[in-house]
Amino acid sequence: MRMIMTSTAVNMIDQFNASNMRILREMGVEVHVATNFKEGSTTSDERTAEFKKELDAAGIRYHQIGFSRRPLAVWTHIRAYKAFLKLLREED
Repeated sequence: MRMIMTSTAVNMIDQFNASNMRILREMGVEVHVATNFKEGSTTSDERTAEFKKELDAAGIRYHQIGFSRRPLAVWTHIRAYKAFLKLLREED
């Protein structure tokens, strides 16, 4: 079984979902993370890099999707939607 955890910003995954991902891994679920690692987060670049290393160590695959927290960023949302659909197709 696979599960993909998504959020517009990496800090939500890091601060609020780490324990959920750990529980899912313990249940044998293949966990993926799709979020915007590059912008829109309150997390520092250093913490983001450290978090990616933690995901690697835990066997959790992560994917950069250019989600935006700005509601009127229509073209950004469309690009993120298309990138997310592509990811879903590639990962089956």
